[in-house]
Amino acid sequence: MAELIARAKQKIRADGSLALLLSAFTFATHFIRRRVIGLYVIATGDRVEYNGVTLDLSNDQITPAQRSAFKFGTYEDAERRCVDAYLSREADVIELGASIGFLSCYVDNVTTGEQISVEANPELIETLERNRELNGGTFEVCHAAYAPTEDTVPFTVDTNFLEGHVGESARSTSVPAVSLAGLAAQHDLDDFVLVTDIEGAEIELITTELDLVAACCPLVIIELHPDLAYSISEMVSQFEAAGFDIVGEEDNGNAVVAVFERT
Repeated sequence: MAELIARAKQKIRADGSLALLLSAFTFATHFIRRRVIGLYVIATGDRVEYNGVTLDLSNDQITPAQRSAFKFGTYEDAERRCVDAYLSREADVIELGASIGFLSCYVDNVTTGEQISVEANPELIETLERNRELNGGTFEVCHAAYAPTEDTVPFTVDTNFLEGHVGESARSTSVPAVSLAGLAAQHDLDDFVLVTDIEGAEIELITTELDLVAACCPLVIIELHPDLAYSISEMVSQFEAAGFDIVGEEDNGNAVVAVFERT
């Protein structure tokens, strides 16, 4: 038997097409499994309990495969671990990119300070507010896109709720814009933790408001996406030049969740 297995492995190594076929089969099996689990979530009420947070997932922008991430324990898990490790209980928090509200509700459970959660996608606001209500949340929901030099911006509502972004397209709609300076002034915050996942718009944060971040934020938890203008390592260097040390880092597929602490 062992000899047969060894021969099979040798055949796979020698025959690239067979290896490719096996790889495609594994991918298809995993995709089908995720979809089946997601359909089960829908069929059983479309609500999940995830890391102490109750989430209503009844939103057409969330695919069955994406629903399965809550059963596999992978949805925003890197961000959650960073919150557990570094966020203090008394912190005030501004969150940019609240999405459907998992991390918003999770942070609300961790801290006793003021919290403002900002989300641009108009098709997620109802879900975000419903999840806040389900968890007895006290944080404020702000429907706006992060765009510090604009009053309004076009926001592309992608069929994948994870991929919405500022920019003009056939699926874009106009949404209000906010800056970090404006949010801080409106809520009278001069010392707050910044938690942000804004799908590449962190470049604007770095190029436009990093001085404000350095003055007001003792801690930043940020998802960094590689950009044509800046690599992730260059973005890290910008934070370090502004007076931060990188104290935590979690790989998140094609992005990195980084934790910066002001020195």
